[in-house]
Amino acid sequence: VTIQFDASDSYDPEDDPLTYHWDFGDGNSIENIPNRESSNRSPIMKFDQRGRYEITLTVTDTATGFTDTDFIILQVGILPEVRMISPEEGKEFAVGDVIPLKGEILNVDKNKYL
Repeated sequence: VTIQFDASDSYDPEDDPLTYHWDFGDGNSIENIPNRESSNRSPIMKFDQRGRYEITLTVTDTATGFTDTDFIILQVGILPEVRMISPEEGKEFAVGDVIPLKGEILNVDKNKYL
């Protein structure tokens, strides 16, 4: 899967230039991908392997050296775990019955049902 990331919401109140350091959670950072520069605000990255990736962006104010970091979790080719709560297994229904459905999915960190 190919994804374009976007850090265009990052800004400096004094309008100082910013640099962007991307870590794609697979050992690749923006600096070691050919034809990409660390100042690229909206890089394109291709993920060829299934897996869970923690994508980290560090933005640096070039005038002050202050940094801010944020991350997202990206799952490539992994289906979420789904748990059916109701109707209960084996419950019988008649034609025309209204069947309420309730289920949960396990979140990306695999530690909490939503």
